[in-house]
Amino acid sequence: PELPGISDAATVEPSPELEVPAQRPRTWRLYGLAGAGLERGAVQDLTGTLRLGLGAGGRRWASEVLGSYMLPRRQPEGLFQAGVVGARGCWTPGAEAWQALLCGGAEFGGLRVDSRGLEPGRTRRGPYVGPAASVGVLRRQGRVGFVLRAEAMVRALGSRTVDESDAVLSEQRVLSIRLTAGLQFDLLAPRP
Repeated sequence: PELPGISDAATVEPSPELEVPAQRPRTWRLYGLAGAGLERGAVQDLTGTLRLGLGAGGRRWASEVLGSYMLPRRQPEGLFQAGVVGARGCWTPGAEAWQALLCGGAEFGGLRVDSRGLEPGRTRRGPYVGPAASVGVLRRQGRVGFVLRAEAMVRALGSRTVDESDAVLSEQRVLSIRLTAGLQFDLLAPRP
């Protein structure tokens, strides 16, 4: 016997509010950067540099914000160390696995010198600002890539150390040259 109001084949129509909209493809990526290398010019002699950054990019472009710290170097007049923050735009031609990195931007930061052999000790700070450019290559393997870059920053505003008679003891070089290697890792990858 059939019960009133119930049939053998019940059809359930999906409710329009329960349908999941299709995700649009994401053609850009958000990524982090970490690297280390060598630098000459910010603290006079050859020193090491450490870098962290954040970037966003598409198939042929990228923009990055980077922070770099030059490891301390001892000079006769003190302990020198420098740090900069930079922003740059990049053109990134190439295939998905290999990409060229041709970048330009600016960096600003400072130099710190802690006196050596003076009592009481003194600390001096000064500006370090200028345009920067780099060339490099990125080898991508999934969501992680290996980056190698050669960079240069031209000092537009720099710092120098002077003694009590205002004689210049040292001055930052006009050109800071860096060679860095590191990793680029996707935080948000492109979505098909």
